Amino acid sequence: MADLILRARLFDDGDKPLQGHAVTVEMFDLSSGNWRSFVEARTDAKGVIDTRFDLARLSVGKLGPALRLVEPGAPARVLSPGPMLSVTGRAGDILADFGEVERLGDTGFDRLDSGGATRDTVAGLARKAGVPQTNILRNVTLNPRLGSVIGSTSAQPAPVDAARDTVARAELDPGIAAEIETMRAINIDAAAKLTEKDRIIATREHELGLKTAALDDALARATVAEDRLKTAETASIGKEADIQTVFTNIGAKLGETQTVLKTAKNPFRIGNIRVDLKGALAEDGKIVLGADRGDGSGLSVDMTPDSGTRSDATVTVPDVTGLTLSAARRVLRSVGLRIETATQTMKPDAAAHGQALRQTPAAGSRDPHGSTVLVVFANVPDA
Repeated sequence: MADLILRARLFDDGDKPLQGHAVTVEMFDLSSGNWRSFVEARTDAKGVIDTRFDLARLSVGKLGPALRLVEPGAPARVLSPGPMLSVTGRAGDILADFGEVERLGDTGFDRLDSGGATRDTVAGLARKAGVPQTNILRNVTLNPRLGSVIGSTSAQPAPVDAARDTVARAELDPGIAAEIETMRAINIDAAAKLTEKDRIIATREHELGLKTAALDDALARATVAEDRLKTAETASIGKEADIQTVFTNIGAKLGETQTVLKTAKNPFRIGNIRVDLKGALAEDGKIVLGADRGDGSGLSVDMTPDSGTRSDATVTVPDVTGLTLSAARRVLRSVGLRIETATQTMKPDAAAHGQALRQTPAAGSRDPHGSTVLVVFANVPDA
């Protein structure tokens, strides 16, 4: 005897496949006048049921040709009142396909007979592509007037315009309309914020490009000045020169370099440098650069080509709290600031020894390039 092939695919009220859901296929029992379960199944990962039943196991003459798909329980919740029947295969198997069914969540509605009496609880509807029918039913329940608009034959798709949009919103429940307006406002605000962020990013990238170009230009000019300085030093090797004249020439070249750097848009400058000259020193105050007397003769001097900087050049004071003295000095020097230190005795559990507690001026303020920052460090005595 042929088999009965049972197929269905279930979706939840969010239009996603219903996985691992238990269902029962029932057939109407003519002798008792009630529905009787004869196949139990469970959906797979795609929400599909595909199972076979040997019709020879049925008691012919007692069961009617009526099938339905239900959820087990008392009373049963009907997912589909009947399948689409067809004959398939060489053996003449009967295919009962319930199609795609959208489960109505934990809610449902009563199915009334012709006399108005409740017969079944309907818990599923034939699935339609697009908006889940559960959402439609929920909105119709909250807003009966929306149901009349949906059911009206005059409610045909039309181009959206402001006037029609206003009329459609007037048909909605005030609470739903308010939620729609809120979502529209959120979308508009989010789009505006994204546009503003794109503008800020583009502006900052442009500013960074200008600063990078200015730095490259300043470095190129400094390289030229450095090459000139090396050329002057090389030309002086082996020649006797007055010490004062030597340092005057070096200072002039450093001053030229400093001037070149100060013409850039950003306040680059040469700070304190140490010049070591190796050469033969004579008693008359002259030196022969590059000569070696074997006694380590030479001259070292600390030079500051320009102790000041442009009056309009300021830098942002970095935050050095929590750093050690050496780390704080490096950070401040990197932006062209000097450090002045002080200490404060602290309890062992209040701070770490040598840690910066506070600073003046405060981090984030703008101060002239080359100015001093006072940093107070913790002094924690041994216990």
